[in-house]
Amino acid sequence: MRFNDAHGGSCSFRSKAIVKKNGVNASTETPPVEFTSADTQTAIAADSWCQTEPIQIAIAKEPADENAVKEFLKSAGRLMLDEMKASMKSLAFDDFIVEDHQVEDNEATKLFTLAFDYFAHFKSPVEGKRDAQETLKLQCTGVSWNATGSVIAVSYGRFDHTGWCNYRSALCLWNIFHHDFNPSKPNLVLETSSGLMCVAHHPTMPAVVAAGTFNGEVIVWNTSLEENLVASSGIGDYFHREPISKLSWVYDATSRDYNIASVSGDGKVLIWQLKDKLGFPVEGYLLCTKAKTKTKGSLLLGGIALAFRPNDRTNKSFIVGTEAGAITRCFANKAAKISTKGEIKWSNNAQRILSMSPQPMDVRRHVETYAKEKKLRDVRVSAVFDSKPDMHALYPSALDFGFESHGGPIYDLVFSPFHGSLFLSCSSDGCIHLYHYLQKNPLITIQVGSNYLYALAWSKTRPLVFAAASEDGKMYIFDLNVNRLSPVTTLSLPETKQRSPGLYCVEFNPRQRNFIACGDGAGLAYIWKLNWRLSNLQPTEMAVLSEIADMRSNSTDTE
Repeated sequence: MRFNDAHGGSCSFRSKAIVKKNGVNASTETPPVEFTSADTQTAIAADSWCQTEPIQIAIAKEPADENAVKEFLKSAGRLMLDEMKASMKSLAFDDFIVEDHQVEDNEATKLFTLAFDYFAHFKSPVEGKRDAQETLKLQCTGVSWNATGSVIAVSYGRFDHTGWCNYRSALCLWNIFHHDFNPSKPNLVLETSSGLMCVAHHPTMPAVVAAGTFNGEVIVWNTSLEENLVASSGIGDYFHREPISKLSWVYDATSRDYNIASVSGDGKVLIWQLKDKLGFPVEGYLLCTKAKTKTKGSLLLGGIALAFRPNDRTNKSFIVGTEAGAITRCFANKAAKISTKGEIKWSNNAQRILSMSPQPMDVRRHVETYAKEKKLRDVRVSAVFDSKPDMHALYPSALDFGFESHGGPIYDLVFSPFHGSLFLSCSSDGCIHLYHYLQKNPLITIQVGSNYLYALAWSKTRPLVFAAASEDGKMYIFDLNVNRLSPVTTLSLPETKQRSPGLYCVEFNPRQRNFIACGDGAGLAYIWKLNWRLSNLQPTEMAVLSEIADMRSNSTDTE
């Protein structure tokens, strides 16, 4: 088949003529705008002045006779010192009381009620989805004043649930002296992924605050930074796995800085360094009744309360209250001098943990074997914990001496800020014990009632005044200078329809001597103002405190 070219013809189309569009021009004009100008002129001012003639006053300076001054000080100085010493021993003003403060009617006045609307703050963004936060009411688990006494931190969580914590919480801060202070709106809300069980402000840095969580984490914030969260510890076998019940800032003479001490129901007391971002504890102690033993057969005591002796910068001793009602005095092991010279170099913090170990040579061999397997050039703290040594070989037992026990769990311990050997304890048995650090039995026992006592606080200005927070929603104020068996005043909170929510925490303000704060089970924190008598040093009060410290307990069991 063949194809040939062919011409099929053509066609054309004639375009339509373009129709010319008609256009119309139009214009408009606004009415004229009238302008009016006006001016003014200031009045003429007149200035006048005068000038004085300089007056020169000639002051003749005669040279002092140094010998005469020395003779005068020698003759009058001894007499002045004798008079000052005599006035210190004088009892002339011991019974003097200012009349204006003697007629006070109210022992204390409630100033503020701090509330945090966590339902609105943690509202679920998804409609129709019920969040656990909507049905869970948080409790006030801790209060802490900062170093200046102007900011109070309130931690929120719950004491009455078990298992893993699956609800969010927050640490709220109020500046009570700020111009925009609102008791119902915190100045700052620091959110957390689990409930908080305790809170403690840094003793010298007002913007730094630490909190312990239900899951066993230690969290530190610095509110002066744009990114508030500074550090957070981990969860593991060598860390905490149970709720942290107490935190304490302790001075470390080695680093010349404050570290954080934490205690938990897992039977461990751990020391954390803030400069290491709480990556690993630098010291650890077990509340173990059998030291240097394997895990099998050993008995760990669950810790609840923790207190370090005030003004003791070595921090080699502390006391712990346990779930079983025991109060034990603990001593940190003296660091052993261990040579780590060899093929593998040890870091300073790794050497510190090794020197505190009850079995340092076994731990060293175990860690260095792990380091060689992983081909590590040096041993850091992380390598010590990653090698997973025996916990009883790594952490020593700190138990040293047992005091007379309570009839239930010890919820709080607090040392006197005026006497380093006196401390208080409270328990679920409704008793408060005043102990001497070197005596087994208490010097004074106060039976408050049958309700649980959850917290204690010693006044920062009155050596014989302290407060106790009770399960019945009342705060009991004691003054040992007035009564050694009963409270001198009771601060009650408003009762609900069901019952009065219990008080879980209490703390005196370190700067405002008459301020005291507490928190209850309804999630509210209260700030009270004490009267002059309960917040100012009384005559002979220090002498009475020394007399109490010199008392002997009923039993002859002493150290």
